[in-house]
Amino acid sequence: MNTSNENFCPKIYLSNLLMANQYLEHKNIDPKLFMSSLKTDISIAIPIPVDPTMEEAHDNIKVCLRTVQKKNVLKGDKIYAYFRISNYIHDRKLLGLKAHVIRQEIKKLAKQISNRIYTIARRVGQLMDTLGPPKTRTFRILSPDIIFRLKKRDWDDLCDYATTIASPLTLIEEEVLLTSQELSPQGGNSLICLESS
Repeated sequence: MNTSNENFCPKIYLSNLLMANQYLEHKNIDPKLFMSSLKTDISIAIPIPVDPTMEEAHDNIKVCLRTVQKKNVLKGDKIYAYFRISNYIHDRKLLGLKAHVIRQEIKKLAKQISNRIYTIARRVGQLMDTLGPPKTRTFRILSPDIIFRLKKRDWDDLCDYATTIASPLTLIEEEVLLTSQELSPQGGNSLICLESS
């Protein structure tokens, strides 16, 4: 964490902010350079523990929807609210609901078209699941608008990159999960060879 703070350069940060603004307004920038800036942003984003009161407040989907619709809410709080909406979407899918039904629910609760909210929430959920806990981070240029406007292919590339910088806790959990899985009794993956008589 200290190295990212020591290497912070205001000129580069402002340049990246201007590039992000230009991307949102005109899209007349070099896409490779912009993706490189987003990858840097993700790799130096500082993980922040979730405040228990904030977590409790966001257990209600209506609170999350109000948070993402307000203009005077910090970007980090909005991204966390989108993450909690993605959890709601995931839970509804586990109950067997189809995407269009969930979109209708969100539209009814948000009292506005839900495609944007749904898309951003799904993408934030994908990114946060890739990065691992904690689910709040200090992104510098990554914003809900950028998340929504990126092409799916570019977003998937960004999430693939995020797997390379996932938190050590997430990687340990995945390693434990892989090593604790039982071997198939049908064979083909046995560590010892049993000869039948």
